[in-house]
Amino acid sequence: AACVVTRPREPTPLDVPVFYVLGGPGSGKGTQCAKLVAHYSCAHFSAGDLLRAEIATGSEMGKTISEMIKSGKIVQAETTIDLLRKAMFEAKAGGAKGPFLIDGFPRSMDNLQAYEAQAPKCKAVLFFEASEEAMTERLLERGKTSGRTDDNADTIKRRFATFQNQSLPVVEHLEADQKCVHRIDALQPIDDVFAATCKILLMASKRAASAASDMALTTRALLRAAAHARTAEKDAITLMLATAREAAWRRQTNEQAAMAAKAAARLRQVHGEEVAVLTEIRDVREPSDCS
Repeated sequence: AACVVTRPREPTPLDVPVFYVLGGPGSGKGTQCAKLVAHYSCAHFSAGDLLRAEIATGSEMGKTISEMIKSGKIVQAETTIDLLRKAMFEAKAGGAKGPFLIDGFPRSMDNLQAYEAQAPKCKAVLFFEASEEAMTERLLERGKTSGRTDDNADTIKRRFATFQNQSLPVVEHLEADQKCVHRIDALQPIDDVFAATCKILLMASKRAASAASDMALTTRALLRAAAHARTAEKDAITLMLATAREAAWRRQTNEQAAMAAKAAARLRQVHGEEVAVLTEIRDVREPSDCS
């Protein structure tokens, strides 16, 4: 059954750098995100946590999400995106400045395309790599205390199949298309993984800040150019209008009257100015009366 969020959409914050945090189940994404939040001004959005929170509400949508997670399937893109947008907007309204870490999303090409149709592209991807054997061992150990319905051997196997078939192509696409993927060896000790992650995050954040500064300068230059262009256009239309008026007053053909009317309409459209040109040329004769 389709799982669709019915909450009203809030605008996704556009001025905060977004980083995707990807990796197989049990690769340590959540652990590293928690450490980044503790050390830097990052805001962490776990797609899985948001979905589980919805399940906890007992809603019909939560029940549908629960069944999909138990079967190791990917939840419909719009559902996850709506939950992410709401959480990001609330964080921004609460003063979060970023970067925003989106953990465990996008999980498929459909996810990626749906998200990027509504929000800016990510600044970088932190991709945690580990062997399936190591990740399985971690998940089974976590399952002893986590209480999560997907931390069991059967579901873990299905989750790995989904990751290989649907999530890895996202990483490969971003790596080839946007060249923003940073691979991190997640089999190292946690603190070593964190050191490597910090280095990449700081480098990518600095690059994003530089790009934002360049964009601001470019925007200001474009606004100045547009202002000059509007002034030049207004001058040209005004000259055209004056020429047409003079021609009309000299009782020349209706062609000049049409030129004046066109200039007046354009002036009103572009600059919002009222030009009473049609009354000024009321003495223009019909073509058959013109000498």
